[in-house]
Amino acid sequence: MTAKNPSGPWSDPVWLKEIDGIDPSFFFDDDGKAYVVNNGPPDGKPLYDGHRAIWIQQFDTTANKLTGPRKVIVNGGSDISKQPIWIEGPHLYRIKGHYYLMCAEGGTERGHSEVIFRGKSPWGPFEPFTGNPILTQRDLSPERANPVTNAGHADLVQKPDGSWWAVFLASRPYQGYRFNTGRETFLLPVEWKNGWPIILPKATAIPGTVSSRGNRLADPVTPPKTFSTITNRDEFDYAEPGPEWLQIHVPKQRWFDTTSNPGKLTIHPLPIGLDAKRNTSFLARRQEDLKFDASTQLSAPPENGIAAGLAAFQNEKYWYFLGARRSGEQLQIFLERSAGNESQSFTRVLSQVPPSLQLRISADGPNYSFFYDAGGGWQALRENDDGSILSTEVAGGFVGTVLGPFARQE
Repeated sequence: MTAKNPSGPWSDPVWLKEIDGIDPSFFFDDDGKAYVVNNGPPDGKPLYDGHRAIWIQQFDTTANKLTGPRKVIVNGGSDISKQPIWIEGPHLYRIKGHYYLMCAEGGTERGHSEVIFRGKSPWGPFEPFTGNPILTQRDLSPERANPVTNAGHADLVQKPDGSWWAVFLASRPYQGYRFNTGRETFLLPVEWKNGWPIILPKATAIPGTVSSRGNRLADPVTPPKTFSTITNRDEFDYAEPGPEWLQIHVPKQRWFDTTSNPGKLTIHPLPIGLDAKRNTSFLARRQEDLKFDASTQLSAPPENGIAAGLAAFQNEKYWYFLGARRSGEQLQIFLERSAGNESQSFTRVLSQVPPSLQLRISADGPNYSFFYDAGGGWQALRENDDGSILSTEVAGGFVGTVLGPFARQE
């Protein structure tokens, strides 16, 4: 897609059918030529499971199409004799007369890493750095304090002051290999040594905080003694939600608005549950930390047949729904828990229906607790439930948990 301004309007997508793989990346050279590098199958029969290659092809920026021959510039990885797996996420740079090709290697889990190659042409040949990988956490004990794992898929950026930095993906487990926040974006300064970029020295844990001197990681890094609390509050006092709010699956109709009742989110519930692979009336934002409180104030459901509240969602089989529903003159506060093929529900009945109530989901690592306030202060409906059902290890995938208001017709 192309545009003259980052804010758009953007053109319709152009399909680059030659790319048989993933992670395509543009490279614009100083001579005006453009290229696309991507992960793809090797040239010929794979030698082992996970054997992939990095391909390059020139891109015509006038016609918006790939042109000319395609070529493998890395076969297998940094050392094919060791049968490296899943070379991917390529980025090509021209720095001080050299071409650098940086790739992820080792798969996206515990063995994830970042490796670097150098050549004199975009077409190669590329020599691997003898000090590869330039970023990984796979050589550290999983029992270390505050571990970060799955580090890789990096990209380089140079600031106007000349310093170099890397953004990359990694995950923060709270117990073993379990994490509910998916793959997150990290930032570290980059140090150049003998013409090669080093994101993190070997056997070095990714720090929780970074101080830097120029483009060097300060040594040692001293964590702060206290951590501030980050508060995000949304009054829905605008015409459109901000980009932090998302929906699951493609919406076929508009089921919410922020204008009919200014300062409030109005949901017109759909008869679709969280277990359906369809868009449902769930407006969510990502879980951003291992420890959090997420709460909302809502009007009590005005009639039977409507359930409304807060949901914590990983996928269609793994989620929580803390909600309320009217039952005649009574109000049911309930928690639904879906964990694969197992489901549970917990219900508390209030004799009267208050005009409004508050709901709260609190978490600390794997422990998720659920509270309500119907006018008499916070009451626990269920505490310290095993929220690891929302983890990547249990639920699969690596997108992380999302939370937010949800309502449905019953």
